[in-house]
Amino acid sequence: MKRVRLFLMILIAASIVMACNQKAKKDQKPIVSKTVENLKTALKDELTTVEKYRAYSERARADGYGQISALFNAIARSEGIHANNHIGVLTSLGITADSTKGSFVVKSTKENLEESINGEAKEVFVLYPAYIKSANDENAPDAIRTFTWAMGIEKKHGYFYQSALEALKTNDLTELPYEYLICPKCGNTFEEIELEPKCPFCKTDKGKFIVVK
Repeated sequence: MKRVRLFLMILIAASIVMACNQKAKKDQKPIVSKTVENLKTALKDELTTVEKYRAYSERARADGYGQISALFNAIARSEGIHANNHIGVLTSLGITADSTKGSFVVKSTKENLEESINGEAKEVFVLYPAYIKSANDENAPDAIRTFTWAMGIEKKHGYFYQSALEALKTNDLTELPYEYLICPKCGNTFEEIELEPKCPFCKTDKGKFIVVK
């Protein structure tokens, strides 16, 4: 009888251990080491870009280019949303986000536009595609989403900067807008004339868009 009781106690204990192990495996977050590294890098780049574009905006305003100043300011707001989205994914993975920023140099408005075009192109064609691939490989859907949104929107930013540079070269900024609309969820950036009913990336209603001048 004692042996039967001992056997039952061992069986119950083993069942408890197995149940705990199964719960631990269920609660365990996926291993996404490369994606976490990419999220941290992307976050640092976006935070740096926010400060850089704000400084570029001030330089453009000082140079008398109000429309270009507005553009830099609007895109800085957009990049801040990208940064917040990256932070959200890191937090969901149990990672504390670092607010470290890189350095930059403010030059002439023309040079600042040229630098911005190159920076946006690098994100669109080099950095974010690589980040998305790693996130796919590691099955990290939230990271895929934030990287994909950022990549698509950076492409628009590059177009806006290119248009501004061409206008600056011809000394005719009359076609450039003084204000932009920013989607608060994904950072999508719109000129008022191209405003759509909903954001094509995240489907946020236009009534929630932020006006930036």
